[in-house]
Amino acid sequence: MYRLKTGEWTSPTVTGDRPPPINDFTLTSIINTTAILFGGYDGDRKSNDVYVFEFTDTSVKCTNFSNPGGSVLWSKERLGHSSVLINCSSGPHLLVVGGTGGGSNTNDCWLLNINKMEWKELTNIPDSVTNRVSHSLSVWNVTQTTHWIIEFGGERKGGSRISDTRFIEIISSTGDLVVQSVLDINEYQKRRIQGPVESNNGTQTKQVHDQSSYKNLLLDKKPEKSDLVRLFKSSAAHYMIIGTALDVEVDDLPPTPGAATTNLILVFKRWIDSDKGVTWRKVLQVCDDYPEELGRVKAKVEGFLSSDRACDNY
Repeated sequence: MYRLKTGEWTSPTVTGDRPPPINDFTLTSIINTTAILFGGYDGDRKSNDVYVFEFTDTSVKCTNFSNPGGSVLWSKERLGHSSVLINCSSGPHLLVVGGTGGGSNTNDCWLLNINKMEWKELTNIPDSVTNRVSHSLSVWNVTQTTHWIIEFGGERKGGSRISDTRFIEIISSTGDLVVQSVLDINEYQKRRIQGPVESNNGTQTKQVHDQSSYKNLLLDKKPEKSDLVRLFKSSAAHYMIIGTALDVEVDDLPPTPGAATTNLILVFKRWIDSDKGVTWRKVLQVCDDYPEELGRVKAKVEGFLSSDRACDNY
């Protein structure tokens, strides 16, 4: 294990069901102290075993879950696949796409309910998504019920390399995860422009451009000085309050008439240069702390963070 805090590698004590030497598996974080390993190749066979790892500072406890056989649905053996974690109201799920299984067909997509250790196959996924090896897979949880899975690159089973991107929209509003659509990059861009569409059951779903989700995603981004000045210019007279709230030096700024905007610009420059908690979240916190002076500014900031302009810039 590599500890980011200390910059040191350690070899933890391993207890429980230690996996064999293995490669080409996926290892996906569940929470800060738990991860899940699936598939891979151990030198003798391709695997479809699941291992859950529980970490402490000095140890790892491994728990193995193997295919029980019989009528139980279980993902095929594979290596070179990709996996991501999807969190929804019914708990964490592991999504597995593609890979190679030698003699078995792994042009498929499986979903594992981690809490129940139950697999189900997602059957309405095209080969353009599932016929891949060594590709990347990322998840964007736009809202608590709308999840975009972004797939890029890899190789076809025949060896030809791929440079295209696919987007899988998964909805979890009922607790169950359902594939809503599979788009190429051009279709995805059109969806962003068109806005919400109706699902098969007639209910409206929020798409990537959903305004409230923009704001939540941008709160921890670093603001640009130009945006801060534009939004706060009407309240430049309060530069002393703003600077003090942002914990930057303001005592040396000249309180001369007409210098308020210049001083405001210096306040934001010093804050950005300090690189200490420079986020939109902090900006809104300052506005909340001084509602009489900055209440109108807060409305401007929230409107900006919910805009397409903010999404495109950040």
